[in-house]
Amino acid sequence: LPSGTCWTFGWKDVVLRRDPGSLYWRQIDSGESPTDIFFLSESDGWMTAARYVPFYKWNSEIEGWENVYPTGSSPDLYSLFFLDSNTGWAVGGGYILRYN
Repeated sequence: LPSGTCWTFGWKDVVLRRDPGSLYWRQIDSGESPTDIFFLSESDGWMTAARYVPFYKWNSEIEGWENVYPTGSSPDLYSLFFLDSNTGWAVGGGYILRYN
């Protein structure tokens, strides 16, 4: 991100964030197994996951992930891309989903 904030993720629900000027990474609880993270800005970010609830939006006010996909039977999503804060796509499990 232009601000210098860095994000990364790993196996078993690990999402890490490093803020500008910090030497350390801090873990952000995701509750899921992330497959991709995409940020347009400091406050506009999304995450796909391969378990239970596959699509989340970053809420910068609470510094946490919020579900934006109905729970229940859902495909595992593996990748996402956004043009702007209102238009994006996620793919996986034989589906292409549009967020609008």
